[in-house]
Amino acid sequence: MDPTKYSANLLLQPVEWILSWWRKRPVAMFLDVSGRVAKMPDYKDLVAKVFGPAMGKVAAQSELFAERFKSETLKAAATATS
Repeated sequence: MDPTKYSANLLLQPVEWILSWWRKRPVAMFLDVSGRVAKMPDYKDLVAKVFGPAMGKVAAQSELFAERFKSETLKAAATATS
């Protein structure tokens, strides 16, 4: 697949198709699951116990990143539909 060809093809697609495509990407499923795991009450403690304190900090940051990414994605989708 040639990424330089995507833009012309995407411009011709309806907004609903683009949103559906965006949500079906494999990375979208990963972020959805990672968000759920990160919200588990003992997640940060478990990561720190298994991988050490430094990774516990990374786990806390990944939770914040997942929330910000979801928020920005929803804003972009809302902007695209209006």
